[in-house]
Amino acid sequence: DAAGTGNLGNQGHGIVISSAAYSNVIGGTFGGDGNTIAFSVGDGISVTSTAAGNQYLGNSIHSNSDLGIDYANNGVTLNGAGLQNFPVLTTATAGASTTISGTLNSTASRTFRIEFFANASIDSGTYGQGRRYLGFVNVTTNGSGVGTFSPTLASAVNGGEKITATATDLTTNNTSEFGLNIVANSAPVISTSGSPIAYTENAAPTLVAPAFTATDSDSANFNTGTLTVSFSAGGTTNDRLMVTQGGSVTIVGSTIRYSGTQVATYSGGGSGSPLVITFNASSTASIAQDVGRQIAYFNTSDNPSTVSRTLNFALSDGDGGTSNTAQKTINVTAVADAPIAVNDRASLTFDGIDDYVNAGSGSSLEITGSTMTLEAWVNPAAYNATSGSMILNREGEYEIGISDTGTLRWAITNTNPGWAWLDTGYVVPLNTWSHLAVTYDGTVVNTYVNGTLVHVYYGTGNVGDAHADKDSFRIGSRENAPAGQYFNGQIDDVRIWNTTRSEAQIRANLNQVLTPQAGLIGYWQFSEGSGSTSSDTSGNANTGTFVDGGSGTVGPQWLRHTTNQNSTLNVSAANGVLANDRDGEGNALTVSQINGSGGNV
Repeated sequence: DAAGTGNLGNQGHGIVISSAAYSNVIGGTFGGDGNTIAFSVGDGISVTSTAAGNQYLGNSIHSNSDLGIDYANNGVTLNGAGLQNFPVLTTATAGASTTISGTLNSTASRTFRIEFFANASIDSGTYGQGRRYLGFVNVTTNGSGVGTFSPTLASAVNGGEKITATATDLTTNNTSEFGLNIVANSAPVISTSGSPIAYTENAAPTLVAPAFTATDSDSANFNTGTLTVSFSAGGTTNDRLMVTQGGSVTIVGSTIRYSGTQVATYSGGGSGSPLVITFNASSTASIAQDVGRQIAYFNTSDNPSTVSRTLNFALSDGDGGTSNTAQKTINVTAVADAPIAVNDRASLTFDGIDDYVNAGSGSSLEITGSTMTLEAWVNPAAYNATSGSMILNREGEYEIGISDTGTLRWAITNTNPGWAWLDTGYVVPLNTWSHLAVTYDGTVVNTYVNGTLVHVYYGTGNVGDAHADKDSFRIGSRENAPAGQYFNGQIDDVRIWNTTRSEAQIRANLNQVLTPQAGLIGYWQFSEGSGSTSSDTSGNANTGTFVDGGSGTVGPQWLRHTTNQNSTLNVSAANGVLANDRDGEGNALTVSQINGSGGNV
């Protein structure tokens, strides 16, 4: 009828384009040009296969018993049949505007008008019709005949509506049949309610959105969807974002599991970079919500910026929908750290060519359980340009090293990650003393620098041995293919434990001389100051022997300050008694008093 809503009982096709009809336009490109072609027993527009140059533009075609547009009156004519191909749609978003993505495979290097339509429900099959005209985009194909499109149209689309499209060749004026319908997807909705998060310097990773919510009305799963958390204001390179374990959420390496089933992987989050969680087909909106509640923040600096951080949360569902942006504020409080005063005993200097200390292959240094701690003071003079450098190594079991770009890394032969370097992303500074520690408790590997947490990795399994024929413990090198991996700089106070030391224990004892105790299986203080060996003061007698591999001139060399009684001792500022002491805030250090007499000074 005239209103376009009543069925007048058309018993045939709505419009028939015969073989003799060409260069016709049904509808048009201006407002009001479109026709309503509906309620026909046959097709909306029936076209003989030989009719050419006919355009069908801007119409409302719906509620016809057969197809909206049908060439040869034989049902859907699939692409590649010699007629104008229709577009293939991939995603469409619901909302006050809509973004529709897809491709057109047709004649190469030619421009096409792609028109989009919405239907509240599918009629006449999944290729359907086009009840409501949404808009268009012009697309030019490449030399292979492929054109891609992803326009955002001003027309509103409801979630669940069926979206289709036609293609009109602007050279030949041929319009295709309607393409396969896709369903308009409603975007997820998220929130991060609650007060700003308070974080205090050196605190454990702190949950940032414990009340995070995520809902989605039409996505059965979130396969290929992502949850991205990023700093939009106040972020620094010392900021870290991570996913922590809790509730039904567990972590193994970079995989996230929910009630034992893998639902996602994650990447990023270091040095102020975005944390990106990518979901698989086992995930849902409720799982994404629980994972979002386990995102945590920490800072690796002893002098963190106290500018408030703003975090942005954005969730995509894998079906083309992206949520609103939710935000959370993090307020950071700095703490005035007491300076770390390290005993000014001797240390060893390694030439980066072939120097190392060999502490033998004693069984007391073998770790077979799931707990351990590795510690060392280091002062690198340079980063090896090819393979990085070794700090300590028991081949195929455990090791700490520095990459060729200066980042701290470790390896443990457990189930996950296994015997492969794990790069923490933390850059160990040159010409500065730093205390390094790596702990493992069977599920979590924590890395500390100067007693401050800088990296967390969720691992599994007992410590094994990937090189059972190579068991010597070496400092400054490794047993397997050591060329190019010798340490260049100074190393001091190396400790190996078969227990998991806490952050508090590491901070309290990193500058202390220890006595033999439970769990301490190797301890080289490098305090002798002379000779070519260093004692293992853990009580296990794994004496370290200084080795020069033959490429250099001497093995590791002692560095210490000595003088005879009543003689003058000149100490350079760079290597003075304060050289291995540090203050987290970078404040200048001074010696106010020296006690002792004679040989004790």
